[in-house]
Amino acid sequence: MIYLYGKNKGFTLLEVLIGIVIFSVVFTVLIRIQSENISGVYNSIRKVKALNFFKEKYYNIKSESPDFRIEKKQKDTVFGLKEINYMIIDRKNKKPILNLKVYEE
Repeated sequence: MIYLYGKNKGFTLLEVLIGIVIFSVVFTVLIRIQSENISGVYNSIRKVKALNFFKEKYYNIKSESPDFRIEKKQKDTVFGLKEINYMIIDRKNKKPILNLKVYEE
């Protein structure tokens, strides 16, 4: 409490501590939100790189990419089309990044 009249002018220790706690909680929440945004941007960049890698391989454009590999599964559909499922996998952590379906005659 701030005293307007009298000897004491300023904040009490309790008020300062409460202010520090509130600031700390808000700052912690903001840092967590920012770190989630940064990891989301990283994942988006990896997906774009994987999609470019797929385009290069699908259209037979020469390129070297040690970061990804493609697994291809093919099956026939009822209408005489072939459904080809391409799974682009990260070589480092062995996790799929993109799953693309292509239909061909």
